[in-house]
Amino acid sequence: MSEQTLDGLWDELPSASQSKAEPYKNHIVGTGFNQIMGKSQRSKGQRGELKACELLRRIFPAVTRDLNDVNEERGIDLKGTHKLAVQVKHYKKHVPFSKYKEIKPNSDEIAVLMSIPTDRKSIPMVALSVKDFLAILEDVGVVYDDYINPDTVQLEAG
Repeated sequence: MSEQTLDGLWDELPSASQSKAEPYKNHIVGTGFNQIMGKSQRSKGQRGELKACELLRRIFPAVTRDLNDVNEERGIDLKGTHKLAVQVKHYKKHVPFSKYKEIKPNSDEIAVLMSIPTDRKSIPMVALSVKDFLAILEDVGVVYDDYINPDTVQLEAG
C-alpha cells in the first residue's frame, strides 16, 4: 500500500461521508505514520487486545477494550485495569521497548506495554518503567521468604 497523507484522503471524501466518519478518523490512522491501517492490521490489533483481556480478567474481571481511546490519543487499549494504562501490541515478534513511549498515562496511572506475539510458542511479556516496577513491589510487599536486603549484605567480589 502506498503511503498517503490523511489530509489528502480526507479531502477526497464527500462532506456527508466526512461527517459520518469523523468519530473514527483517528482510529484508522497509524499514530505518527500518516498512513491508513488496513483491515487486517486492525483485526490483528483487536485479536491482541481480546487476548490481553483474557489474560488480565482473573485480576481485573471488568477489563474490556477501550474503544473511546481513539479520540483521546493516549495510546491506552484497555479499560477496567484500575491504575494501569495498558497498551497492547500484537506482532509476529515482541515489540521494541521504544513502543512504550506511545503510552500517555495520567499522573496517577502506571504505563504498561503488553506484547502478545502472534507466534503461539512465544509467551506474552510486559514492559514498564523501573520506577513503576519498584512502586508495585513496594505496594505488594516482599513475597519471598528468603528476601535479602542489599543494604545489610556484603557481596563477595568475584
